[in-house]
Amino acid sequence: MGQIDMKILIFIKRLVFRFLPEKYRTSINNLRRVLQNRYIRLRLYDGRDLPVAINIETDWRCNRHCWYCSRLNQGVIMTEELFQSIIFSLKAWGFKGRISLHSYNEPLLDKRLCEFIKFVKNYLPNCPVVIFSNGDLLTKKIMSQLIAAGMDKIMVSIHEPTSDKKALELAQIASEYSAMELIDMRDDYRNFALWSRGKEELKNNIGVIKKYSPCDKIYTCVVKSNGNVILCCHDGLEEYVMGSLITNSLQEIWESSSFNNIRKQVSRGMFILPICRQCGYQIGRESIAYFD
Repeated sequence: MGQIDMKILIFIKRLVFRFLPEKYRTSINNLRRVLQNRYIRLRLYDGRDLPVAINIETDWRCNRHCWYCSRLNQGVIMTEELFQSIIFSLKAWGFKGRISLHSYNEPLLDKRLCEFIKFVKNYLPNCPVVIFSNGDLLTKKIMSQLIAAGMDKIMVSIHEPTSDKKALELAQIASEYSAMELIDMRDDYRNFALWSRGKEELKNNIGVIKKYSPCDKIYTCVVKSNGNVILCCHDGLEEYVMGSLITNSLQEIWESSSFNNIRKQVSRGMFILPICRQCGYQIGRESIAYFD
């Protein structure tokens, strides 16, 4: 997406959140994101059904144990062979979207991260590489190494507990590197359910959503470190495994009739699966939606 297109989208978002009544903001913003994804996919693939982005979890571990996170506290580290095969298959498939080297983990724990970024840029040089981190392990030295490897953007979410000293350090790094964006979650995490990412007690507070708006998350392909391709980025417990890269190719899983039908339903606001019917993303948190 070009700089002019991005400026237009940012302008539209600001109009939405400045002038629309609050009760309409989430549904309008969700619809905007769905239309944006359709536009991007049309531009990238000329009507072919490919993901707008792919999240690849290379290492399941996280250095934090946040009470509100639903991630599984077990897993395996992705083999280099599997990672390379994913990139090869994306190139052969004609993938042109964003590649995010994270899921429900802390990506900076993987010492191979810079090498993986270099590998991606070698075979898919036009695909932006993005990382989402809690920032605990991030230093200026590591930031410079990530940039040198070819990383395009790192989103750093500051969670509690984080010392003021560390928060200041992250702010200083962000001021020096335009590729870094800070999202302060230290207050917001108390007040929203992290969509379907939240633990069961948080999801129970949501109840079942009665009104739905289309969801764009279904067009981000998510690969876990064990090779499982899951429903979407909010399926923290891997309740809906659409296939395994151990037995099938990424394209075969994506183009399967079951996965294809789910994508069509969700993109139209038809939520059949329980995880979708109880997803707090439909309620929305405008402060979070504005920044992602």
